[in-house]
Amino acid sequence: MIEQLYIANAIAVHLGYLLAPPGIPGHLSVQSATGTYRADRQRLDLTIDLDFARQVKRALERGVPVTLTWEARLQNADQWWWQADLRHAEGEVVVRFHSLSKHWLVASTHGNEELSFASRRALMSALSRWHGLDLGTDDWTQLESNAKAAVRVELDISALPAPLRLPAWINHQWRMDTGWVPIALQADRAEAS
Repeated sequence: MIEQLYIANAIAVHLGYLLAPPGIPGHLSVQSATGTYRADRQRLDLTIDLDFARQVKRALERGVPVTLTWEARLQNADQWWWQADLRHAEGEVVVRFHSLSKHWLVASTHGNEELSFASRRALMSALSRWHGLDLGTDDWTQLESNAKAAVRVELDISALPAPLRLPAWINHQWRMDTGWVPIALQADRAEAS
């Protein structure tokens, strides 16, 4: 009896996600991407324009963690798609709502700390600026003269809990991807002088 109730509840939740009115879609775009070599590390600073769609906000408020992944690459300008990148780095930022404390939590792979925010406005403000993402020890400006660097940020549907993956793949509100955006590489001014 309990199993039947659980299955019926799961089906109702999935149908609710699938049949929900479309609503206003969210958006995700990279406004600026700057790579700087400082302190023997290549760092990436991003400014992001992010607004979660209604479905994503509802899932977050119900305790579903949402993962944003970033991927940066450096490749030759004339490189074919099957050739390996000169350099590659990636990471993720996990956003979730803690129902007991009523705080928004953000954890990332580029830092060992978990940040806490009392309001969604503060959360979204913090998510719009990603500073010091680690791209490794090589100075990307010194590797190849004809190389180009790019970054991509997307909502990782495969990181959602298993029962939500299929509805998320079907619902366009969950598909958020910036596409590849060029990174402006520059030398650290403090080291150059």
